[in-house]
Amino acid sequence: MLELLWVPLLWFLLLAALALSDALLRKGWKAESCRKLIHVGLGLPVLFFPLLFRRPEPVLLLLGGCALLFAALRRGQLPLGNSLHAVERSSLGEYAYLIAVGLLWLFSSGRASLFLPPVLVLMVSDAAAALVGKRWGRLSYRTTEGRKSWEGSLAFWASAFLLIVAALRFWDQGTVLEHVLLAAIAAGILMLMEGVSWQGLDNLFIPLAVQALLLVYQDMAAEALLQRGLVLVLLGLLLQLLQKQTLLNPGGAQGAVLAGYMAFAFGGLRWLWAPLVFFMIYAFTTRKAANLRNQQQGIFAVLAVAGVPVAWAALYWLYGLEAGFAAAQAAYVAQCACTLEARCPEGRCPRIWRGQLVLLSSGIVGILPAIGRLSFGLLLAFIPVAWCSAELFFRWQLRKPSPGSEDQRWQRHAWIGFGASSLAWALARMG
Repeated sequence: MLELLWVPLLWFLLLAALALSDALLRKGWKAESCRKLIHVGLGLPVLFFPLLFRRPEPVLLLLGGCALLFAALRRGQLPLGNSLHAVERSSLGEYAYLIAVGLLWLFSSGRASLFLPPVLVLMVSDAAAALVGKRWGRLSYRTTEGRKSWEGSLAFWASAFLLIVAALRFWDQGTVLEHVLLAAIAAGILMLMEGVSWQGLDNLFIPLAVQALLLVYQDMAAEALLQRGLVLVLLGLLLQLLQKQTLLNPGGAQGAVLAGYMAFAFGGLRWLWAPLVFFMIYAFTTRKAANLRNQQQGIFAVLAVAGVPVAWAALYWLYGLEAGFAAAQAAYVAQCACTLEARCPEGRCPRIWRGQLVLLSSGIVGILPAIGRLSFGLLLAFIPVAWCSAELFFRWQLRKPSPGSEDQRWQRHAWIGFGASSLAWALARMG
């Protein structure tokens, strides 16, 4: 019962933070600064949750009341919240923030060592990135929602690194080297996630990723952590070197690094071959296709191509789903066939070129890395998978373009990849 008494007090503190930020906005503060003040003001009481609460019910009641308050502010039913919605971009960040805090509390069971580090990163690093980017940002890059700065991203990495190192030194018994390596890897992954997130969803993705990384990497030896750090750095360098030969904007390139690293982290090096070869083919054929130079592709293009294979890698890691490897290979085979089909003049390939396309995509991307791991019959099945994917993509491309056709194209990529991977998974399960 005593725990419930803290709920109205914390609601009052939130209202006070909203009133203060509105007052500062009226005095001429920038909208982004006022919004980040709410970010910090909402996070400060959350830091005391492990001291104030022992059961999940009061926390869920508190967060539910906050969600109702934010909904009322969005509808203009309360004379507060001007600073919350004064930024130019559309955002669901306040709701993502609340959902993240609730999930963190449930997953951590109230343990401070798993609850406080993600909240600190959520509260401090995101605000640091925004404020440093606004104040000192000079080197900007394009993302899904506009532009961010490398200075802001570096501020995010540095603050997240320091916070995670401090948390590990306080709660964990590992060595300094292990803590530094873990924090550097985690901060790099979080920086990539912050760079590619949209609609304020980084408030959800980032803290959950912090908690997951602490759970998975906390007991890992320094050698294993060093291997993961090298893979992350090498992927970043590769994308940096080849980005100008692709259609990816910097935000999309960050998403590609993240997708490749996740495939490796979930499945190991053998899961990294197909995305790497696919990317090299994509970069080479894009450089040759001068008619595509004006297009830009971001995180949604990366999700359409790599989302299904990464999901299979996650299932393999969670449940030991060995058939997921065949499914991921088939998804990249299909994506390579679709990409090569799109590079043909006016979107159409002669039959002989489509046959070469099928052999290239199914052979290099799917068959070679899977020799010795998949049956001969399943390897041969990649060839008709590639042919059917290219043919289906070609048929879809013949349709009359409509508003939002670019989004439709990436939806087609995703559905073709999902269909090819599902077929390969079923065949792998049968034999």
